[in-house]
Amino acid sequence: MDFLSLHEKVIEHNNFSHFLLNKFEYKEIDLGKRATYSVESNEFIIIMGGLLVKENCNRISKIRQYSFNLEGGFIFNLEDDETCYLDNIKDGRIAVLDKNIIFDMLEKDGLLVHLFLEQYLKAEEDMDFLKLHFLNSNKRIIHSMLQISRLNQQAFKLPHLIFPKEIKLTNLAKYCNCNRVTVSRLLSKLKNENYIFVEEEGLMIPEESISDLLDM
Repeated sequence: MDFLSLHEKVIEHNNFSHFLLNKFEYKEIDLGKRATYSVESNEFIIIMGGLLVKENCNRISKIRQYSFNLEGGFIFNLEDDETCYLDNIKDGRIAVLDKNIIFDMLEKDGLLVHLFLEQYLKAEEDMDFLKLHFLNSNKRIIHSMLQISRLNQQAFKLPHLIFPKEIKLTNLAKYCNCNRVTVSRLLSKLKNENYIFVEEEGLMIPEESISDLLDM
């Protein structure tokens, strides 16, 4: 089996995260409503459930980057000049492990390269989200809503795309690098023109609306 085929086997069905949770001691934390967790430099975080947003803040440039994480994802700090926070969007649960112990064991077992490769691939996915900042504000908002709604559907096995009500206008504006007024105006327009609909769990986006939304 070649390396990439082996890597797919290692990480499929969250195998890697389950392996780490079975092998090492960890502290499980249920994140409260809208809670924020600051990831320490010696911590290795595994997402055990829910939908969370990771915020990386460069201490020097003050640039903030956001990415969204589901069950099975793992998070750790590599750069000394970065601070990492986890914001609970919905039903977030995390396991906190010792990063140094994990790295030492994985290196001995020849598995550390798989950890870093998976982190690299996740960073590539996150770059797709960052590319949205080159679009105009309305496109940034629409693309971000669709991405988050797909992850929400995946995390909670929903029958439709639902943009979760737990994400407030101010947070969506922050993720999209625009202001709250711009978000509010666009959402009002999309509701009035029946592209999105208010439901109990959030804003429902019908499949037939997606192509029209992407063309806006």
